[in-house]
Amino acid sequence: MTKDLDNQNFDTSSLVNETVIRDGTPFAQAEFYFSGPKPFIQNAYAIPMFLNVSAELIHFEFFGLRHDIESTQPIGET
Repeated sequence: MTKDLDNQNFDTSSLVNETVIRDGTPFAQAEFYFSGPKPFIQNAYAIPMFLNVSAELIHFEFFGLRHDIESTQPIGET
């Protein structure tokens, strides 16, 4: 990872946000898979939902209440 940072071999160094997904991926025809800590999952779920991606295309693993994830607004520019 240090080598990637030194060589600037990455697209962004921020949290995943709406701009990264909208401008950097074919989100309209993509499926989303993610897992991680609650704040990450909440944001990762909220972004494609905000972009009107069908909930059937969004998959995540979270050990807690699904409502805690589905009721969250994305962090950032929306």
